[in-house]
Amino acid sequence: NAYLTLFVFFGMALYPLLLLAVYAPPAWMTVVLSLMCIIICLWAFCVILKLFQIFFKQMNDLFYIFLYLCGLEIIPILLLRKLVFFI
Repeated sequence: NAYLTLFVFFGMALYPLLLLAVYAPPAWMTVVLSLMCIIICLWAFCVILKLFQIFFKQMNDLFYIFLYLCGLEIIPILLLRKLVFFI
């Protein structure tokens, strides 16, 4: 949800600048394009930051899945195997 909100927010921020780039005098073009580049760089930084947050959250979930598999699936099978081969 927050990922989509980033697209909407920055799209709405770029829209007035896009109108200025199209309809403003040519003397303003450098300023408008500079502002657009700054906004796009901020957008890219926010998207990369959000992707890192999602990735590390999923890595944490993978760690819990690994703990579940070791605790409830793998360790009892290893203990049972050791018991069977010991007898």
